Amino acid sequence: MNEKLKKNNSCGAKVGFTLIEMMIVIAVIGILMSMGFGYYQRAKAQALIKTCKKNMFTLEGAITQHSLNTNNENYSETISDSFINELVSSGYLKDPVKCPFGGTLKLENSSSNNIKERTIRCSIHGTRHEP
Repeated sequence: MNEKLKKNNSCGAKVGFTLIEMMIVIAVIGILMSMGFGYYQRAKAQALIKTCKKNMFTLEGAITQHSLNTNNENYSETISDSFINELVSSGYLKDPVKCPFGGTLKLENSSSNNIKERTIRCSIHGTRHEP
């Protein structure tokens, strides 16, 4: 093996990369990574926002089911962890839901044409209907 290297070297052929070539490759990789990191951060934030909106939808459904089964129409505007845990233990939710960014969830009641509607509002993301 060493004899082959010696033969290549004796012919004047270069073996390996120069320092400049290595630095250029590292710089190009760094630029590509910095461009990709911005896209990754944006995609991650969008996924967390969609998770919050999905959690709001799930919680609205669980509260509606709980209300229909217990004939209870009066709920606190503030959704506490104990209420969410009660919904989980009663089987209305599989897992506790919350905003991934740490926002607080509140229950808004409205009625039109004798139909009560419940909407969950996140302190950060608004309602699930808002863009």
